[in-house]
Amino acid sequence: MYFCASLGEVGIWRVNPTGQLERFCTRLQHNVIQGGAGMVFGKGGAFGSDIYMSDLVAGNILRITPDGTPTVFLSGLDHPTGMAFGPSTLYISEAGRNRILMFAPLSGSKPDGR
Repeated sequence: MYFCASLGEVGIWRVNPTGQLERFCTRLQHNVIQGGAGMVFGKGGAFGSDIYMSDLVAGNILRITPDGTPTVFLSGLDHPTGMAFGPSTLYISEAGRNRILMFAPLSGSKPDGR
Protein backbone atom coordinates (compact mmCIF):
# COMPACT_ATOMS: atom_id res chain seq x y z
CA MET A 1 0.00 0.00 0.00
CA TYR A 2 1.27 3.50 -0.84
CA PHE A 3 0.66 6.75 1.07
CA CYS A 4 1.24 10.40 0.17
CA ALA A 5 0.82 13.73 1.97
CA SER A 6 -0.87 16.44 -0.03
CA LEU A 7 -0.73 20.20 0.45
CA GLY A 8 -3.27 21.00 -2.28
CA GLU A 9 -5.79 18.29 -1.32
CA VAL A 10 -4.96 18.57 2.38
CA GLY A 11 -4.40 15.35 4.28
CA ILE A 12 -2.99 11.89 3.66
CA TRP A 13 -4.06 9.76 0.75
CA ARG A 14 -3.42 6.08 0.10
CA VAL A 15 -3.57 3.80 -2.87
CA ASN A 16 -5.61 0.79 -1.80
CA PRO A 17 -4.91 -2.80 -2.94
CA THR A 18 -7.21 -2.36 -5.97
CA GLY A 19 -5.25 0.69 -7.16
CA GLN A 20 -7.84 3.30 -6.17
CA LEU A 21 -6.81 6.58 -4.51
CA GLU A 22 -8.67 7.18 -1.24
CA ARG A 23 -8.51 9.63 1.64
CA PHE A 24 -6.79 8.12 4.66
CA CYS A 25 -6.66 11.05 7.11
CA THR A 26 -7.88 14.63 6.68
CA ARG A 27 -8.96 15.81 10.13
CA LEU A 28 -7.34 16.48 13.47
CA GLN A 29 -10.14 16.35 16.04
CA HIS A 30 -12.53 19.00 14.66
CA ASN A 31 -9.94 20.92 12.63
CA VAL A 32 -8.76 20.16 9.12
CA ILE A 33 -5.07 19.37 8.72
CA GLN A 34 -3.84 22.65 7.26
CA GLY A 35 -0.76 21.87 5.20
CA GLY A 36 0.63 18.37 4.92
CA ALA A 37 4.24 18.31 3.78
CA GLY A 38 6.79 15.65 4.79
CA MET A 39 5.81 12.17 5.88
CA VAL A 40 7.73 9.23 7.38
CA PHE A 41 6.83 5.88 8.89
CA GLY A 42 7.81 5.02 12.46
CA LYS A 43 10.58 2.44 12.78
CA GLY A 44 9.16 0.73 15.86
CA GLY A 45 10.31 1.17 19.43
CA ALA A 46 9.18 4.43 21.05
CA PHE A 47 7.90 5.71 17.71
CA GLY A 48 5.74 2.68 16.92
CA SER A 49 4.75 1.94 13.33
CA ASP A 50 2.63 5.07 12.95
CA ILE A 51 2.87 7.68 10.20
CA TYR A 52 4.43 11.03 11.12
CA MET A 53 3.46 14.03 9.00
CA SER A 54 4.60 17.63 9.16
CA ASP A 55 1.84 20.23 8.96
CA LEU A 56 3.89 23.23 7.86
CA VAL A 57 1.00 25.71 8.06
CA ALA A 58 -0.01 24.82 11.65
CA GLY A 59 3.60 24.21 12.78
CA ASN A 60 2.87 20.69 14.04
CA ILE A 61 4.18 17.18 13.64
CA LEU A 62 1.23 14.80 13.58
CA ARG A 63 1.27 11.13 14.56
CA ILE A 64 -1.29 9.09 12.62
CA THR A 65 -2.22 5.60 13.79
CA PRO A 66 -2.84 2.71 11.35
CA ASP A 67 -6.60 3.37 11.54
CA GLY A 68 -6.10 7.00 10.38
CA THR A 69 -6.49 8.75 13.76
CA PRO A 70 -4.22 11.83 13.98
CA THR A 71 -2.87 13.46 17.14
CA VAL A 72 -0.41 16.32 17.60
CA PHE A 73 2.98 14.80 18.41
CA LEU A 74 4.98 18.09 18.49
CA SER A 75 3.72 21.67 18.16
CA GLY A 76 5.04 25.22 18.02
CA LEU A 77 7.41 24.65 15.10
CA ASP A 78 8.11 27.20 12.35
CA HIS A 79 7.28 25.55 9.02
CA PRO A 80 8.36 21.95 9.68
CA THR A 81 8.97 20.21 6.38
CA GLY A 82 11.04 17.05 5.94
CA MET A 83 11.68 14.35 8.52
CA ALA A 84 13.89 11.28 8.82
CA PHE A 85 14.43 8.60 11.44
CA GLY A 86 17.76 7.60 12.91
CA PRO A 87 18.06 4.46 15.05
CA SER A 88 16.14 6.01 17.99
CA THR A 89 15.78 9.64 16.90
CA LEU A 90 13.41 11.67 14.74
CA TYR A 91 15.09 14.48 12.77
CA ILE A 92 12.89 17.38 11.64
CA SER A 93 13.72 20.12 9.15
CA GLU A 94 12.33 23.39 10.55
CA ALA A 95 12.48 25.60 7.45
CA GLY A 96 11.25 28.77 9.17
CA ARG A 97 14.30 28.80 11.46
CA ASN A 98 16.80 27.17 9.06
CA ARG A 99 17.66 24.31 11.39
CA ILE A 100 17.41 20.58 11.89
CA LEU A 101 15.83 19.45 15.15
CA MET A 102 16.44 16.15 16.90
CA PHE A 103 13.78 14.47 18.99
CA ALA A 104 14.87 11.40 20.93
CA PRO A 105 12.13 10.36 23.38
CA LEU A 106 14.26 7.64 24.96
CA SER A 107 16.88 10.16 26.09
CA GLY A 108 14.34 12.77 27.17
CA SER A 109 15.64 15.47 24.81
CA LYS A 110 13.20 18.06 23.51
CA PRO A 111 12.71 19.29 19.93
CA ASP A 112 14.35 22.62 20.79
CA GLY A 113 17.74 20.88 20.90
CA ARG A 114 18.13 20.85 24.70
